[in-house]
Order: sequence, then C-alpha cells, then structure tokens
Amino acid sequence: MISIMRMLKQSRWCFLLCVTLLVFSKLLSAQSAPMGSDSEYKEVEGVGIASGKDQAAHDQALLRALRNAVERSVGVMVTSESLVKNSQLLEDTIYSKVQGYVKEYVVTEDTVTPGEESSVCRVKVKAKVLQTQLESDLQGIQVLIQVKGNPKTMVLLEEQLDSTYATGQPTTHMIENFFTSKAFHLVDSSQLEALKDNTDLTAEQTQSLKSRYGADLILKGNASSQLASQTIAYGVPVYAYSATLSLKAFQADTGVILASFTETTLGRAGSANEASQKALSQAFEKNRDVFLQSILEVWRNSVFNTSEIMVTFSKCPADKRSVIMTALKSVDGVKNVRENNYKNSISELSLEVDGSAIKTLDQKIIESIHGLLLTSKSGNRLDFEVKQ
Repeated sequence: MISIMRMLKQSRWCFLLCVTLLVFSKLLSAQSAPMGSDSEYKEVEGVGIASGKDQAAHDQALLRALRNAVERSVGVMVTSESLVKNSQLLEDTIYSKVQGYVKEYVVTEDTVTPGEESSVCRVKVKAKVLQTQLESDLQGIQVLIQVKGNPKTMVLLEEQLDSTYATGQPTTHMIENFFTSKAFHLVDSSQLEALKDNTDLTAEQTQSLKSRYGADLILKGNASSQLASQTIAYGVPVYAYSATLSLKAFQADTGVILASFTETTLGRAGSANEASQKALSQAFEKNRDVFLQSILEVWRNSVFNTSEIMVTFSKCPADKRSVIMTALKSVDGVKNVRENNYKNSISELSLEVDGSAIKTLDQKIIESIHGLLLTSKSGNRLDFEVKQ
C-alpha cells in the first residue's frame, strides 16, 4: 500500500514537472518570435500577365503579380486565370478589397511571348506579405511608394504665435521630418507663402501645384498657438500655451481630401516658443499615425485594388457621350463608368480602374475611341479633346 502511494506521488510530481516545462518552453518561444518578426510574414508567389512587350506592359504585369501574391497570402479566392487566346488577354478578373501589403519581393520570371497581333508579358514574383498596419513598417512603405511611382509631397503650413507669424517654421519642419523618415519624397515649399493663408485648396490650385512643382500629395493646414497663462514657480516663469493644429492631405491632380485632423492641446515650458512648440508637437504626435495610415491605405487600394480616375472630354457633342461611355466600359482594366457632369460641351466622367491598368489607361482609351487628343495626364486624372 505504501509503495502504491509513493508511486502516485511520484507520478503527480512528474506530471507537474512536465506541465511546468511545457509552459516555460512556450514562454521562451514567444520571446524568440517578437511582434513584427519574419515569422509573421507569409512568403507566397504571384503571377501577372499584361498585353504588350514594352516597359509599360512589364510594369502592369508586375503590379498584377504583386496583387496576386497579396490575395494568395490571405486566402482570397482568385479568378485571375488570365486566359490568353490568340495572344490576347481575355480575362483578368481579380476580387478587389484585398487586405495586406508587400514587404519585399523578387522577380523570379519575366518573359514575353510574341503573338500575331500583340505580345504577352508574364511576370512571376516571390513576395513577403504582411497583414498589419502599414505605417509601422518603413520597408513596406518604401515598396508601396516605389510601385506607386515615387509621388512627391509638399507641406504648406501657416504658423502663428500669439496672432503673429512664427519664425523659422518649426512645425512645418517637424511634419516634413516625419514624412521624410517614412521614405516620402518632398518638394521645397519655401517660396509659396501666399498659398499658406487658407486651409483649403481648390482643385485648380492643387492641379497648378502639381504641374508647376511636381507635387502629387499636398499637406495643407495651419498651426496657431495663444498664451493661456503665465505663472512664476520658485522664481522661474512658466508659460502655458494652447495650440491648435489643423492638417489636410490633398490629392494634387483631383483636389480630393485623403485625410484630415484638427487637434488642440496645452503645452507648458520656460519660454513662449518652447511651450507653443511642445503643444503643437503633442497635437501632431497624437494624430500622425492615423493621418499617415489614411494616406497609405488610399495608395495601397489604388495599387492592389481599384482606384477612381477622373476623365474629361472637351468639345464633346451631346450625342457622342453614350458612345464614349460604352467604349470606356470595354477598355481592359475599367470596372465601372459614370458621368458626373456635362456642361459647355465638356463631359466629366469617373472611372473605377484596376490599379495595375492606370499607367497605360490613356493609351488604351485612345485605341478604343478614335478621334481623341490627350491634352493632360496625371496619376488620377486624364483630359481629352474630341477632334471634330
């Protein structure tokens, strides 16, 4: 009887020892694979096909391959079999609204198959894909900006301290430094003081900034601070400043607002400038990640999903509008077409376009609709004139 009890006790201790070792091993494995490590990435292959053999066709096929990789990583059903008949791309239907982004990739196959009427470019990639907040991963942002075409950013901020212009533009530099640290390319805005007076910009103004300075993204707003109180603590003056920072992100070619925020905070320091800047820094730091995330999400959707493109046709007869809309619906990569306005013989349309087809959209429209002259082109807008 005693030996049986002894055996039971030994078995119990062995069991507890095994459980303890198991828990300890789990803790060690959790510490060895921290958040953001490569163990969280899925390495998948993606394939993209596009008509043509030039650089534009290669870029379009690459975008489709990257998006295909993102879709495969999250288990989305992909119907992009991209059937080719007589060397013509017949179908490239991919479900949109895919979540995730490419951290890094390598091209494993890049071939061009000649055909009777046009060639077909096929690109295959091996990519690391992560489903998380993109703004926290610098390498992922760099890949997205590169695929987006390296858009340039301009910061226009009116700064006031006690109702007078702040010298040195410290808040402007703070915002510029943050976006530079996130791999954004900046445009010098020091000579544009006149445009800093108003928070909002018209579509004409944003388009002018793009054509003149090459700005694709415009961050426009104002930073103002007022003295809230002034006290003496142990013989040392203490300034308290209430500061309000308002900032909007405009898409330059369309004037569309991509992100915005307004924040008011209080800062205390031994001088007026220090207290003001402390409050403005707090306001920006509180909102900058969400603000950046909103911009990147629009860009990510435009690359990996669909994007809305504004297209205008000037000198367009009323009876030709339906013909143009029907032809646009048959253009490869165009998912939806709607007319926003028709006035003074100008038809303004919005096109929902596959992100991979945007770069060559103007060429495809001209091939589908004869008698058009391209008068202006930007990342999210095309302007045509209908020849008489």
